[in-house]
Amino acid sequence: MRGARDRGRVALYTGAGGGWTQVRGATDRVFTSRTTLYATDLTTGDIEQYDRGRGTWTRIGGPGATFAATDDHLYGVSPDHSGVFEYTGANGAWTEIGGPVAP
Repeated sequence: MRGARDRGRVALYTGAGGGWTQVRGATDRVFTSRTTLYATDLTTGDIEQYDRGRGTWTRIGGPGATFAATDDHLYGVSPDHSGVFEYTGANGAWTEIGGPVAP
């Protein structure tokens, strides 16, 4: 899955030629894993996950200092840098896996 942020919109690559479909308006940051698209809300900083089948965004966590996605996981650093968390993939649940992190 590929996502891109371009001048106030988030688009999803359709897989055909140069085709992109807009899936969201303005956002702060975009993160992608192999199968999932994530974005932070421009106003709140909350992290949201895109449901491709439904075409909807769901809040999965609050704001973070930063986030990173790998092929299969999403990680976040708490706003105060006191911990590193991994998203469990269910109901907005996160597991602390380390920290603190230098700002």
